[in-house]
Amino acid sequence: ARLGRPLDVVIGERTRFLALPGTVGSHMGIQIADVVEERRFELTRASGMPSFEEPTPTAPMSNELNTPSFEDDETE
Repeated sequence: ARLGRPLDVVIGERTRFLALPGTVGSHMGIQIADVVEERRFELTRASGMPSFEEPTPTAPMSNELNTPSFEDDETE
């Protein structure tokens, strides 16, 4: 059963919908009727901050940790 007038519903900070409130059995619910405004999630980068595309390693790679070097060994 439909209850009341259409509502503006915002999910997260991305998209705003027009929703129809109602009941299904003994539960309240909404039915999405229309997308009012679609907002896309965008990452903005502050100046001076490294971007996600250019990672800066903070520790040596696992294959660089205490691995023996075979170049110095002389085998006869």
